[in-house]
Amino acid sequence: MTSNKGGAMPGCGPGCGCAEKRHNLTKAVAHIERDPVCGRKVNRLNNDTQRIVQADGEYFFCSTKCMTKFVNNPSKYTEKKKGLLGLLGIR
Repeated sequence: MTSNKGGAMPGCGPGCGCAEKRHNLTKAVAHIERDPVCGRKVNRLNNDTQRIVQADGEYFFCSTKCMTKFVNNPSKYTEKKKGLLGLLGIR
């Protein structure tokens, strides 16, 4: 019988590496944000990622064009946050 300790996949044995792979994937996904203007995924750790910090949070953008659209009319893009997705903590 195989062990399922440490978050390993069913059928995997100790030391197979599944738990470590899952941990690394979770860490990578934690750095991904959505551009509130176009919805593209952006890596918050990328030096090229545009960002704005406001009282209601930090926003990340795929381009200067999207950031400019946001700056010119932030309520257009932050109102989406207040709906069901906002309740779920999704931007």
